[in-house]
Amino acid sequence: MTILLCLLVIDSVLILSNFLVMNYLFKKILNRYQKQGLPYASLIGVEALNETSVKETQFAVLLTILSTASLSMYLLGGTSTEVIFIYLSMGSALIAFGFSIIKREHVLDPDELLRLYVPDNWPTVLTTDIFLETFIDPFNRLKFREYLSDLSRYVREDLDLEDALSKITVLLFQNIYGALKIEDVRSEVSELFKPGKDIMNIEQHPFFGFNRLKIILNKTKKIVPEFSRLLDRLFVEILDDLPGIKGSNYYIDAEVTPERNKGQVVKCFVFLYNNDSTKTQTFSVSYASGSTGPLTSEVTLTLPVRNFNLPAGDTLPIYTKSGPDSANDHQQDIVGFMSHILEDARIIWFCFEVKENGNKPIVVSVKDKETGQLVYGRTFQVLVSNNFSDLYLKLLGGVSIFIGIILPFLRLMGLHV
Repeated sequence: MTILLCLLVIDSVLILSNFLVMNYLFKKILNRYQKQGLPYASLIGVEALNETSVKETQFAVLLTILSTASLSMYLLGGTSTEVIFIYLSMGSALIAFGFSIIKREHVLDPDELLRLYVPDNWPTVLTTDIFLETFIDPFNRLKFREYLSDLSRYVREDLDLEDALSKITVLLFQNIYGALKIEDVRSEVSELFKPGKDIMNIEQHPFFGFNRLKIILNKTKKIVPEFSRLLDRLFVEILDDLPGIKGSNYYIDAEVTPERNKGQVVKCFVFLYNNDSTKTQTFSVSYASGSTGPLTSEVTLTLPVRNFNLPAGDTLPIYTKSGPDSANDHQQDIVGFMSHILEDARIIWFCFEVKENGNKPIVVSVKDKETGQLVYGRTFQVLVSNNFSDLYLKLLGGVSIFIGIILPFLRLMGLHV
């Protein structure tokens, strides 16, 4: 038991040291930029990054104090009945901390803050490049623009940069799912480039190579799984009902967080794509909720015309290893067709707080702005419940405080527990 507690103390001290060094380096970097006349501390996301780092440090401090106290009590108090209740409460707390550690990302280098960063604000209307940029920490975000500049020098002149980025995103998502091997991704991306351009310079880009882009995509699946589900459904729709996609003037889908704890934020995503090649379309997008915050919120946006040809047949393979992929050619696989849709699509990101327990209906509506006609409407059920882990920790803290107060009084009264 002593060995286990010693290992726990060592582990907690190492975690604490890691975050103390991280905080120091983070502040040092900001001060260095400030002295150079670069007010990077004002960048969007720096405050959220600092708050995350501080919270992780506070967590490590609590874990270190708790583990050190457990070891000290075990060595000094032994197994007397007087401290048995304290052992039980501290043991339960350590278990709770243990589960919390499993869910956390621990990094050893400031550059890897990319893994820890969670945006505290985001654009209401998103495109593929803006969506990716939203989940990049403020320092790497500056490098992302340089990456896009490098990528633009590789992309063929008959392709848009946004289209190329959309296709790379779709390919890497499929690689994450295991549907495509990295060799297939490499082959498909090579078709986007000018003759003589080496794919490895982009795959191993110093700022945003394929591995780093996959880190971002994996993080988006964790933070906003609603967006990933929208992409998955679009993929299935193209696979199972291509004639339906081709025959419609638009494609609209929505996704809402199905379960939330009381007081947490519900995310609502609405995916819109104009399939008309002759005119733009303007839609009014709104959600309505009875008791989860604001009663309603509305956004109006205009979708660009489709600037590519639709596939000739009624079915598409998921992936083909040959053939051009330009805006003027019929798309030969789902990956190519989907990347063109993502280039022109717009995603609305609504957020609102849930304040009451139970099943809460959320109504998402999309209307044609010109005619006022409802073109999409769906009601979602959000299950709102209490956060039992927080209740457990609060109860545990209350019991520990009660025991800490009552034990000295019991000893003064001559009682033994």
